[in-house]
Amino acid sequence: MSFCSHFNQGACRSCTLIETPYSSQLQEKESRLEAMVKIPLEKSTASLEQGFRQKIKIAVSGNLTQPILGLAQLERSLELYDCPIQSEPLNRELKDLCEFIKKWKLTPYSIQERKGELKSLILSHSPVTGEKMLRFVLRSKEALDRIRLGLEDLKSFKVVSVNIQPIAHAILEGEEEIILSSHRFITHRYDQLEIYYGPQSFMQTNLSVALELYRTAKVWAADLNPIRVADLFCGSGSFALHLAGPQRKVLGFELSREAVTLATLAAVTQMLPAQFVASSAESVFQQLESFAPELVLVNPPRRGLAATLPPLLKLAPKYILYSSCSPESFELDLQGLLKEYQPLRSQLFDMFPHTHHFESLTLLYRK
Repeated sequence: MSFCSHFNQGACRSCTLIETPYSSQLQEKESRLEAMVKIPLEKSTASLEQGFRQKIKIAVSGNLTQPILGLAQLERSLELYDCPIQSEPLNRELKDLCEFIKKWKLTPYSIQERKGELKSLILSHSPVTGEKMLRFVLRSKEALDRIRLGLEDLKSFKVVSVNIQPIAHAILEGEEEIILSSHRFITHRYDQLEIYYGPQSFMQTNLSVALELYRTAKVWAADLNPIRVADLFCGSGSFALHLAGPQRKVLGFELSREAVTLATLAAVTQMLPAQFVASSAESVFQQLESFAPELVLVNPPRRGLAATLPPLLKLAPKYILYSSCSPESFELDLQGLLKEYQPLRSQLFDMFPHTHHFESLTLLYRK
């Protein structure tokens, strides 16, 4: 038996390893990472076993009189107001949000019938500042004005936005984002460093483990003491701002203009020598050649480096710091990197307990 009643009842199987002792989960992941990098690992960063998810994505199903917030399943949707791995401050919001949906007539979307408006909710929370953000993912703008009228009922959220996702397929969110609140971002602090997250910014789900990830990257970079650092897939600048320093300039690249704007604001506000450019990672290498970074940090999405790998090898920085959220894509990228680079340090960060997924940080140097 696990600590999750939904798993024990067979209603939710998302946490596939939840019945495995946590120490055994961690050991299995360490063995897998060590087999990939073929060097001894540094001490892993473990996670809390419950309440660690500070960003949650909740499907909305059911009907207008009885909306269901949780997992949308073909047979029977599952209401999830007490998921034990989700942050309790976010769990507490769900019943009120259910009432909001009924009050303001936000018709849940039906995947089978392709009718309705409200597809899902995305909630984020900083346990340090206490600030929360809420996104409504809608099929169209039909309910937009009603949500705007109901903003007073959502005052526990600093940021409220609507994402328009008209496609019937299983795509979580669309390109158009409409911010309804007066504030456009929430603030989270890692030690004394402030990072700003907007509705479309990438934010780690497990912020306590993320803190150790950024701390470690900062320490490893300090040991190398590079003057110029490039950060590809930089998001809102979490890595770049940690690595920036008086004698070190950091140049970050990110496709999301919102994330670049917020990263720039954080750098300027905190007087850090970091600059950010809105560009895909694949199209920046001509600029990087003139910048000549000694260290390139990459934090790609789950697909891995993909088309970024060949130009990265051509750039040939002295060091590459690879932060991976997908063991599968990291293993594939590593096969290409090992032709010219050798792992120097590697560490596991268990961002996703009770699953086979994990985050890792690996430092490689050019042979």
